[in-house]
Amino acid sequence: MRIRPRPIIARATMIGWIDLLGYGGQIAEANFDPKHPRAKTPINRLRKFHKIVREHSSSKFRTLTINDGAAAYRDHHKVSPKFAYDFIRQCWKLFKAVQEQDPIGARMVIATGQRAMGSRAGIEQVQSDFSKILNRFSNGEISLDEAHEKAQHVQRYSDIIPQLQSNYAFSKAYIIEESGSTYNIQGQECYIDLDFFINQETNPTWITTDTPVYWEKKGLTATVAPIKSINKLEKYTPSATHLLYEKRKIDKIRKGRDW
Repeated sequence: MRIRPRPIIARATMIGWIDLLGYGGQIAEANFDPKHPRAKTPINRLRKFHKIVREHSSSKFRTLTINDGAAAYRDHHKVSPKFAYDFIRQCWKLFKAVQEQDPIGARMVIATGQRAMGSRAGIEQVQSDFSKILNRFSNGEISLDEAHEKAQHVQRYSDIIPQLQSNYAFSKAYIIEESGSTYNIQGQECYIDLDFFINQETNPTWITTDTPVYWEKKGLTATVAPIKSINKLEKYTPSATHLLYEKRKIDKIRKGRDW
């Protein structure tokens, strides 16, 4: 009997990628040696950056920090644009905090796109191992001390965040950010992907942006604009936010829009 491959399920998602400027040059000056006298400055800078990201993270604003960069991620809500508004606003808060506390600053790109549903095999394996230990303790097969000792040895040897795998919003944000001035992506700016909005020509009242930049590289295209300010909203209707949500985005995909 021939087994049919499982269909790929796509979700509309959001990514905020932030990267410290000038960090590579600093560690190069230290000859890539953490014991070098000049390494103290970039190491302390990195630790401060990690602290800022950690303080801005929450159950509704999850992040993955990778050395001098960090990715915030969340899927679009199926019927409400509020998730997108909250995510963009939290990205802006993170960016502003880094700008205020870091001596050189950072660049950020907030992008939207699709992701394939990622595998949770590694996570589920750890959960299964913990469940087995708890069941053995509950059944009286092992003592509390034995359960505690066994639980300490349960580890995930290959970390993975399913939401960031086959995530093309992440690819877009990362490639745009690293493109730099050659592609008109300038220094200390926070760029937003205009694909977030129902109409790219309309600037909503809650966000102020500078002149949009059309960007193209490696087969990807996008129109992004530097954010100048974001205001708090009282209503989160599509007409108030001008933001798309998952159902509207999926409808656009089916109509053939490339985003």
